Amino acid sequence: MNYRSFRLASGILTVVLFMGAIIGSATGNAGAGAGIGAAVGLLGGALIGDQMQARQKQEQDVQRQMAAQQAEIERANREIQQLKAQQAR
Repeated sequence: MNYRSFRLASGILTVVLFMGAIIGSATGNAGAGAGIGAAVGLLGGALIGDQMQARQKQEQDVQRQMAAQQAEIERANREIQQLKAQQAR
């Protein structure tokens, strides 16, 4: 987990705990607040984890495309050099 992801997860955890505390205080039942906070945290964590995986896959796809394009550029440059060498003869 990189620093940015860690900060995001820490911020979300803080919000979830705060929500649980508010609910527990409002209902007078700390257990209810903890349970609701845990459920919200579980759902939030699953959504964020899914988004992070999707972003990582997208970044990997872009890297693969860039590598393929770079290889094509290098192949085209070699071909250009060969043609120039043929013309110079």
